[in-house]
Formats: sequence, C-alpha cells, structure tokens
Amino acid sequence: MNQTVVPKSSKEGFCSPDFLLLAGVNAVILQAVIYFEYELLHAENGPLEAVQAGLLAVGIVLFLLRARLHEMPAVFNLAASLFCFTSLLREVDVETFDIPVFMQMLGSGTGKRVLLGGLWLVLGYWLWREWNVRGLSRLLLNGRQLRLICAILLMFMISLVIDQQLVAHRHATLFEEMAETNAYLLIVCGALAGFFQRQFRERLATTD
Repeated sequence: MNQTVVPKSSKEGFCSPDFLLLAGVNAVILQAVIYFEYELLHAENGPLEAVQAGLLAVGIVLFLLRARLHEMPAVFNLAASLFCFTSLLREVDVETFDIPVFMQMLGSGTGKRVLLGGLWLVLGYWLWREWNVRGLSRLLLNGRQLRLICAILLMFMISLVIDQQLVAHRHATLFEEMAETNAYLLIVCGALAGFFQRQFRERLATTD
C-alpha cells in the first residue's frame, strides 16, 4: 500500500532550516565585527543595511507572487508585501537616489506618509470586507506560522529596545542591525516556505 509522505512539522524547532540559516548568518556577522573589528559592516548605509534593503525587496516580490498564485488568502500576502515595502522606505533614503523628483517626493517625507497611509487604509478596508478575525487567527496561529511570527516580533522588539537606548553596550548598534536583519531574513524564509509547500502539494496531487 502506498504511503503518503508529509513534510516535517514545525516540531523541528530550532533545527529547522530557517533557524539554522539564521544562526549561521549571525555567527558570520559577529565574527566579522567583534573578532576582526570590521566596524564598517553595520555603519550607516553600510553592507548590513544594504542586505536589509535587498531582503525587503525580495520579500515584496515573493509575497506579490504568492498573492498571484493564490497561495493563502491574497489579502494576507498583500499585507506582508506592503509591510516589506513600508520597511524598505524606512531603511533607504530615497531622496538621495538619482531618480525622478516625483518618485523622491513619494518615497520621503510627507509624500511617503501619505502614500503608505493610503495603501494601508485600502488594505485594511479590504481585510475588513473580505476576511474575518477568527479565520485569520486560525490561518496564522498554527504551528510553523506561529513560531515564525513570534521570532520576527522578538527580533523587532530587540531592535526597538536598543534603538530607544534602553540597553547600553559597545556593540549596541551592531545588535540592533542584526536584529532587523534577522527579522527580514525570517520574513523571506516564510515567503519561500510557501512556495516549497505548494510544490510539495502539487507533487502529491500528480502521484495520487
């Protein structure tokens, strides 16, 4: 009798690929800055911030693709994509880029606030009309999603605590940037996991 192979559940815990990847990235960054004193790595507009911007750009595209492929409710993927877009505009100084003036206006200052506020209002209205809190809770608060969301929130909390100067440490700026990088990396891992799960389901459907 044929047995259906199912993917491993979130019980993998800290041995799951996304957390192992996270541990590896952190180890490399700590080694570079603390032991080799490569302070430029986490400087303003430095390599670490460039990595963050790249991760956010990838997240925007991945979640838009997931919405197009009807992977989970479209409104959830669009919200995640908009969150990445909001974070990207916060991380980069659009006004310093060699782009048309109207794009600089939309990406900075009052223009940015109006643009993002409008997009979030439209998305919030859609969520209110098309979705319900109970269904959204069942979708997000199960297994892997819950663990991933908690880890992302923890990273942002660490970054916020350090940014508010509630913790004094020689490498405080490094730890703040690392926490943000970890959060963005986990977001991208979560988006990629959706594609792998979709491919697995399609493979199962063709073998039945």
